[in-house]
Amino acid sequence: MAYTFRELSIIRTLNVASAVYAVSCGEDTCVVVDEINNFYFLRIPELSLTKRVAEYLGEVSYAKSFPRGVISLFKKNNRYYLAIALPNGVLHVKELPGEKCSLRLTDNFAFAWFFENILYDKLLAFDFYGNSYGPLRVKRILAGEAYGDLLYLYHAGGKLSIYKVLDNELRKVEEYSITIKRIKDLFACKGRLFALTENSIMSLLPGKWVKEIPPDTRLIALNDMLVLWRPQSPSIEAVGSQSGETLWKVSLDPLVKLAVCGNKIYAFTSWKIVVLDEHGQVIDILFSPVPVPEFFTAISGGFIFSIRDWLSYSKPTQIKIDLLNLKLKPHITQYFLETEIRTLFPSRQETIRDISVTLSIDHEEYKTLIKEDTTTATIPIKPGQSTLKITIEKSIRIGDIAKKLKAVLEKKLPVPSIPSHTLKIGPGFILNKRYILHEMLGRGGFGFTYKARDIQLDRLVVVKIPHEYLGDPSQIVEEAYKTAKIAEKVNKREKIVVEVLDAGKFRVFDPSWTEKGEIHALILEYIEGGSLRGILAQKLSSEEKKNLAKELVNKLAILHREGIVHGDIKPENILVTREMKPVYSDFQTATLFAIFENYRKYSVYAFTEAYSPPELKERGEILRESDVYSLAVTLIELLTGNLPCPPQIPVHLPAKRDIPTTIKNMLIKALS
Repeated sequence: MAYTFRELSIIRTLNVASAVYAVSCGEDTCVVVDEINNFYFLRIPELSLTKRVAEYLGEVSYAKSFPRGVISLFKKNNRYYLAIALPNGVLHVKELPGEKCSLRLTDNFAFAWFFENILYDKLLAFDFYGNSYGPLRVKRILAGEAYGDLLYLYHAGGKLSIYKVLDNELRKVEEYSITIKRIKDLFACKGRLFALTENSIMSLLPGKWVKEIPPDTRLIALNDMLVLWRPQSPSIEAVGSQSGETLWKVSLDPLVKLAVCGNKIYAFTSWKIVVLDEHGQVIDILFSPVPVPEFFTAISGGFIFSIRDWLSYSKPTQIKIDLLNLKLKPHITQYFLETEIRTLFPSRQETIRDISVTLSIDHEEYKTLIKEDTTTATIPIKPGQSTLKITIEKSIRIGDIAKKLKAVLEKKLPVPSIPSHTLKIGPGFILNKRYILHEMLGRGGFGFTYKARDIQLDRLVVVKIPHEYLGDPSQIVEEAYKTAKIAEKVNKREKIVVEVLDAGKFRVFDPSWTEKGEIHALILEYIEGGSLRGILAQKLSSEEKKNLAKELVNKLAILHREGIVHGDIKPENILVTREMKPVYSDFQTATLFAIFENYRKYSVYAFTEAYSPPELKERGEILRESDVYSLAVTLIELLTGNLPCPPQIPVHLPAKRDIPTTIKNMLIKALS
């Protein structure tokens, strides 16, 4: 059986004032406390803030979530306080009568006990409306646990006492004499009470059994079982709460965290989450965007987890299969489809290697491997409508478990008819006895781009020749020229866009000066320095990246104020001068997309999917907001070195310490 190859991808994220300390999630609300004791009340899964108690209440020493909210212990002005936050936005704060406090929670109460002297402790109870009960003076407490509405305490001297709030009073309701050596804690599961010692688990109430365990063993309750695990050990063992016998045991990679949500066990190894059912069977394998989430809980449809001062809502998402530089090359009666294939984790933006790839098109299959970051595939494709299906598979082993992971991408590809007569040109050809073509700079959705020399004015220029299948080349060049000239009006104070020098029909001569025919083309100014794509490969300083980002944002704002929409912002369409000043190029996209049906029909070859906004992919629209989205993707790649996979939010962005939080929030909002 092959599992779907998925990552736990970040869909929403919220920055709080300091590191997240505890979180409690209900059906549609969430309460968060950070380490400086600010409380946040949120709606989920949107993570939208409904209320924030922003006052710094004090230094947190302990915080814990419970089904109804979050409770924290904190110190301020040498006094100790208890704060209870409920999902409805209510916050209760109570001063405590002592220090060195321990805390246990039941369904309706918080029980706290404090050191009084070497013989006695002080015990208090609080309900979640801010009322307190007690205190009681009790013998020194060695361990405690709460279950239902009962508090179990093991005292010095071998007494196990049970306490409850009855008739608005905190009372002892039962007491037993039990000797437990080297007790570490008490633990409850389905109404049964257990003692955890340095090397054993003991069943106390009802019945009695003892099981030897290694030191540092952790316990989690699941139905009628105790789930045992240890940090950095690969083993997970389930023990029956009634019998103490082993029900099942699995061996994974060394464990760093274990969580139970519902009837599922989430075993965290480095970068992976293995999901087990209550019988110990592996039912899913998820890759994590971080080595280990600090806080983790399952909610309806997804998960909430934290990374330092960022709280994130995430969902399992199939790993990303990218088709880069999708191109068509005509050949006699068919085309060759050429593309680079890349697979990566959506939130981490890390490429996945050593993957087998199967490409299916027109009932033919082609197999290849991704050994490095990408692999290039060239396959024949006939004119008409085809569906390209890409299936990737990877085998993994986690401890004793070997599984195969699989992901599939299907993409419909409209393929134009083969042009009946195509004038072939290349380096050395001359246009209008003036522009000598040098090397080809690229082949994109609009057409072919050449570096050339204007021999009349002795300067370098750029020649762009449109694809014939996009429509009437004379109309395409004319509309592109008009759009570019309108955009040039913003170049009054500084260079914002590339200027068009010439456009129209050009006579073509081969290197021997023999006339070969005519083509329609655009002649653009040549910007020394290259594209932003080339700049991204260089090691820029943090300051240089920020300056480029700031100029790109400001220049796009100027274009939008003039009513100009670019429509295809990506690193390839941003040129950078030698002075490290960015200039926007290729302004014809938005206009041509709106006017020419074939430009829309074959847009799959014109746009790069990673930078394409949802409205373009889903509804075929290009709006001003499209530019904002595409620029946000570009800036994240510039600032973090990683290309995001919207709508997933890249984990590298919150983690970057040299990017101001305000900028991070703006970029996250632009992607959302």
